[in-house]
Amino acid sequence: MEIKRLDHHGLVAGAIDELGLVKKIDQAIPKTKRHKVSVGEAVKAMILIGLGYTDRPLYLVAETLKNMSVEKLFKPETKPEDFTDDVLGRSLDKIYEADPTGLFIKLVNQMKPVITQGERQRLHFDTTTFSVFGEYDRALSPRLQEEQANENTGIITIEHGYPKNKRFDLKQFILSLCTNQEGLPLLMESISGSQSDKKTIVETMTKLRDNISLEKAPLYIADSAFYTRKNVKAMGRDNKFLTRAPGTLKVIKALEQGEHTFEQSPNPNYRYCEKDGEYAAIPVKYIVVHSKELQETKEKSIERRLKKEKGKAAKSFKKVCQQTYYCEADAIERLKKWEKDNKLFRVTDIVCMPQTIKKNPKRGRPSKTEATRTVYHIEATLGYDPEAVKQYTHNLGRFVLVTNDTDMSAEEALTHYKEQSRVERGFRFLKDNTLRICQVPFKKTERKQALLMVMVLTLLIYNYLERELRHRIET
Repeated sequence: MEIKRLDHHGLVAGAIDELGLVKKIDQAIPKTKRHKVSVGEAVKAMILIGLGYTDRPLYLVAETLKNMSVEKLFKPETKPEDFTDDVLGRSLDKIYEADPTGLFIKLVNQMKPVITQGERQRLHFDTTTFSVFGEYDRALSPRLQEEQANENTGIITIEHGYPKNKRFDLKQFILSLCTNQEGLPLLMESISGSQSDKKTIVETMTKLRDNISLEKAPLYIADSAFYTRKNVKAMGRDNKFLTRAPGTLKVIKALEQGEHTFEQSPNPNYRYCEKDGEYAAIPVKYIVVHSKELQETKEKSIERRLKKEKGKAAKSFKKVCQQTYYCEADAIERLKKWEKDNKLFRVTDIVCMPQTIKKNPKRGRPSKTEATRTVYHIEATLGYDPEAVKQYTHNLGRFVLVTNDTDMSAEEALTHYKEQSRVERGFRFLKDNTLRICQVPFKKTERKQALLMVMVLTLLIYNYLERELRHRIET
């Protein structure tokens, strides 16, 4: 008697079959040779391994499947040894040739009624980086060079960029991802490692808008990298967005540091107020939010933050003092400008020290008849401004949300923006060592791109299964 465990793999296989994923992939990438395993079945096997939490590399799929009831999870005639690493590798090549992003869009459009369920979609956009080991030479094969010359290739470049995990020594590629409010991916795109979020996020929004039609106008939600004049102008008035504004903008600094009358949220952790404004000629609503938890978190590091600010201020203050001024009024005016730019600090004991120098500098002591002039240098003491520091610490828990949906309430904006954690949770899932996407020793960058699409499909199945189980338990 031989006993094999089904465990939770039956639920995963059931979700894949319920969505018709294997059939849809096989329709998009039909068999061209007389091999036993189709591309759709290979993808199903990788998803089962990915959600099997076996912590085993991709080339051991066949060995891992030996412990599963393969005839129940696949067709009765299917055997574990059919899923060799060559079969999986060729399947990934086929996915790349079909365009991973284009294939994913096609699958989402076919599964759209089940995924969206007719509700208004709140679309969350974000990017993450995958650092990889290896050389990853930029040199392409002659075939790819010819395709690239004809602009028919979608191959990315694995290269150095700005890594979110701070591994500047490693090359990387980028995943741009869109999920809905339930964490279900609607679009994925692999991008070269040196691209900027300010550009890629709005490009992903445009690609989704052009390729996936939704019954109701969606709300586009993204982090602060999205909020630039160019991106806001590209969205216009009709495409509603919600984002967190970067604190580097003057208008946002003023809102964070200003005096406001806050309204208490039903959540005792938050208070907020609304302000109308305009950005890139688009009417917007600013929601200034104060978070009690954020305030407490930042207060724990306030001494370190103030020390860092003082170090930066001391350097610029030293330059101001060492500068040469031709009259006391110029020196005082320059000092006032510095204080205006460094509001946390107060300058005391100010003395303008005169110094006699030659009008036409030459070596040696000036003679009694040689023309001279008097210049001034500043001597002063730098310290904190207690009132400014108090105001600074008082505003630590503030951040600003911005939307061009001026009918949206502050509570709705805060609730919707907090759902942004769903796409970030998806990134944590993808970066887990389930299929070890960053450590698979592929020689082809194309296979990395194809495997990334399979991993996003794995995330879709995981969140779809979670949603269905939760709904069925509730009912």
